[in-house]
Amino acid sequence: MPVTPKYGFRYPAPADPADVPADLQKLASDVEAILSGRFVPIFASIETQQQVTTGSFGDLATPGPSITLVQAGDYIVSWGCEFSGVPTNAFSVACAVRFGAAATQSADSISFGAPASPSATAQVALARQRRYNGLAAGLVLKLEYAYVNFQMNAAKRWIRADRVA
Repeated sequence: MPVTPKYGFRYPAPADPADVPADLQKLASDVEAILSGRFVPIFASIETQQQVTTGSFGDLATPGPSITLVQAGDYIVSWGCEFSGVPTNAFSVACAVRFGAAATQSADSISFGAPASPSATAQVALARQRRYNGLAAGLVLKLEYAYVNFQMNAAKRWIRADRVA
């Protein structure tokens, strides 16, 4: 039975025997799966600009954003934010995903660094996407932030998870 390219809805091919009740049940099951979060992306964002004030990964004044996975499975996780400030020292600043209670890993971060430039504003918008396999239902994914040498501002922070298997 073929499927639609975007949502994977099953539909009968011209050569398939007609079975309206079975075909409608398959369609209803596919729609129900989408409405339950199986295919619908999970997304959260925070627009507020706040200062990154910790040298190790942690929360800003408004923690997150965070999302909770509805179903177990493999996900493409995407995240990003905008960093800005007028650096008086050489610096680096990072944003990474925290998976539940596990420690945030710098290998899963996006970062920005620059030399001191006290007369100019440094500003950059960064994003990253990565596949994570075997994530558990109910797992909370939350963005955390860190800096080295200079406190930058983070704004337009977002996270998204798309279930792929």
